[in-house]
Amino acid sequence: MGMFDVVAVLRRRWPIIAAVFAVCVISAGTYVLMQTKEYVATSRLYVTMATGTSVADSYQGGLAARDRVPSYVDLVSGPQVAQRVLADLGLHMSQEELQAKISATFPPATAIIDVSVRDASPDQAKLLADTVAEQLIGLVGEIETIQDGRAPAARVRLIDSAQIPTVPSSPATMRILATGALAGLLLGWLTGLVQDRLSARRPAHARSAPRHGAARLDADDRDHERIP
Repeated sequence: MGMFDVVAVLRRRWPIIAAVFAVCVISAGTYVLMQTKEYVATSRLYVTMATGTSVADSYQGGLAARDRVPSYVDLVSGPQVAQRVLADLGLHMSQEELQAKISATFPPATAIIDVSVRDASPDQAKLLADTVAEQLIGLVGEIETIQDGRAPAARVRLIDSAQIPTVPSSPATMRILATGALAGLLLGWLTGLVQDRLSARRPAHARSAPRHGAARLDADDRDHERIP
């Protein structure tokens, strides 16, 4: 099928194509409206090691810090941090519910940890992200302290506090609407094409039957008018 055929179908069947397109777009919009908006706030942390002052010491410390990052990422969404956050903020939710809101990532080959929290409230998302970061800092300090009174072997520092998110992270409104529009165009055109093919396959006498019937009715009407 060439471009000419595609355009021809669009011209002949545009009402059904427009109807299917509208249904798909409206359905996508309804789905978006039914979803609960969620916001994501992110705090950024940096891992450092207690090392000497030489270049070699700093280099080795950097490698050691990067080696610890995956373990600290696991701690972020673990039960210890969640319990501390719940106790600190006095939240009325289960530990599992809070853990499901928390996630952490790290850029490869860095000592940076990004702590993210999603929530229906942008203010709550920021508060939770910062509190999770603070509790991770405290937990790491306890874990890395080998002897009482000595500095911990590794530290986690807060370098960027979370900002109050202004745009919801979900649902992805534009992507969902665009998908609905594309689906509407495709389904509408396919529906129009099917109707076009079915119409073309109808026997010629079936398509012309209404016209013959109308002609006979007109003839009967004329005969009736001639009767005195």
